[in-house]
Amino acid sequence: MKLAAFKLLKKMLEMTFSESDGEALNAIRAANRIVKEADVTWTRILDRVVSIEVEAGFDASDVEGEPASKPTRDAATEKLFEDALDGAEGSWRDFLTDVYAKWERYGRLTPTQREAVQKGAARTRARRR
Repeated sequence: MKLAAFKLLKKMLEMTFSESDGEALNAIRAANRIVKEADVTWTRILDRVVSIEVEAGFDASDVEGEPASKPTRDAATEKLFEDALDGAEGSWRDFLTDVYAKWERYGRLTPTQREAVQKGAARTRARRR
């Protein structure tokens, strides 16, 4: 799924909370079209989303990926993801989509994640030449 389609999908899902039944129904139908056009399934998309609820007795720092501070995202990294995802397929696309979702949620990347996204973006740019 291209980054623009992913963003639109999220927007459509937010619209399903509308008090207007017609607007909510149109939003979910639009979301279904986006999923179908991307040739993925809701199961595949939802399997990539994990929310961890820390129970009493556990330290939140034990949960990988928990943000230490407010997320900060930047346009340069957004562009890297856009380039890396352009033309990515299969498990590589799945990996990048997963990393993007984590970046979007937490506002940071590990050095290994950033390196992988940079390599993907470089491959795309090389193909464009």
